[in-house]
Amino acid sequence: MGLRSLTSVADACAALQAVTPRLTSQRVPLQRARGRYLADDVYATQAMPQAPRSAMDGFAVRAVDVAHACRAMPVRLSIVGEVVAGAQYEGTLLAGQAVRIPTGGCLPAGTDAIVPVENVVVQGAYAAVVVPSAAGRHVVAAGDDVRVGQALLAQGQRLYAPQMAVLAAAGHPHVNVAAQPRVTLFSSGAEVCPPEQAPTPAQVRDVNQTLLGALCEAAGALVTYGGIIADELAALTQAIEAAVTTSDVILLSAGTSVGVRDFAAAAVAAVPGTRLLFHGVNMRPGKPTLAAYRPGPPPVFICGLPGFPMSATVAFAVFVAPVLARLQGGAGHERTPPAVAILTEPYQSSVGREDYVRVALTTQPDGPPLATPLSAGPALVTGLLQMEGFVKVRPETETLPAGALVHVLPLDL
Repeated sequence: MGLRSLTSVADACAALQAVTPRLTSQRVPLQRARGRYLADDVYATQAMPQAPRSAMDGFAVRAVDVAHACRAMPVRLSIVGEVVAGAQYEGTLLAGQAVRIPTGGCLPAGTDAIVPVENVVVQGAYAAVVVPSAAGRHVVAAGDDVRVGQALLAQGQRLYAPQMAVLAAAGHPHVNVAAQPRVTLFSSGAEVCPPEQAPTPAQVRDVNQTLLGALCEAAGALVTYGGIIADELAALTQAIEAAVTTSDVILLSAGTSVGVRDFAAAAVAAVPGTRLLFHGVNMRPGKPTLAAYRPGPPPVFICGLPGFPMSATVAFAVFVAPVLARLQGGAGHERTPPAVAILTEPYQSSVGREDYVRVALTTQPDGPPLATPLSAGPALVTGLLQMEGFVKVRPETETLPAGALVHVLPLDL
């Protein structure tokens, strides 16, 4: 007996989004904030740079003094000083004067242009300028990078090296970020044994706790590994109930279908206060995925993923990763944007079901990359080594022809 009523992927995602709260925030050192989500909008409290700066090593001058400079008739200016890095030049330059200046140095008062060193011939105490430099030439104006009050980063922005650099430049050594979701992982199945154990011919090592744990950590979560639970309703129910008070998300691997030893749905239903959001999604792979929500306190999501690693990976990307992002204040679609690729061979889809075609990508010197559908079934673990993304095929599409342009949704593995 199969799952009788299948939820569309869109409806399943909407059901999850409708009940996803935002976690509380915490203040952390900026250097420990990589991968975290900003809890507040960040604005500039001062201009960057605060004063005009030189973009070149050379001489700070008045543009009017060197407007007619050329190699045939150089303009000679008196060198009256030097700008020291990290200090402002004292005094105001007068007509016919120049000051040495390094890259990044503050322009002295009275100057409005930079003449690079290669356009100057130094003659003792004089600088012979052989190329004119217009006002503002080689100058970074005050506020060129950031204006006072300018929005720098928005709440929900995930912090990586570029964002962290901007925050450091703007004087934010500490930032408010969303708390990290606490995820508890369970595997189930009499055929599953720990990775350190030698399996019998009828067993397989537990892959999904390691796989899903890595995916959760990449999504910003704190992971607790709950171990392998026996194929017993009471054992699975007890494990879920014990994790409810210390988790924001509980992930179950396997046992989500409707076989006689599949107890995930019944165990979730047995947890007091839990509401089933969906069980069975009109997609391939990932059809037996289930999700439930317990308002709390504390609120917790319980999600059951297929046992096959490749199927679990797709279901995680479609349903769980967006939940983890929204819990942290993100929009839920922070994955790398889809890449346009050329399908290398025709693909026969399952009409009536949203199909997620696992593909490998091959770059080309010119043109879009090539996307090759993977022949490895969802049960084959080594297929993960080739899977670089998937192509979503709409339910009404029967065939994707070779040479078709497709959007590849990358997997953040």
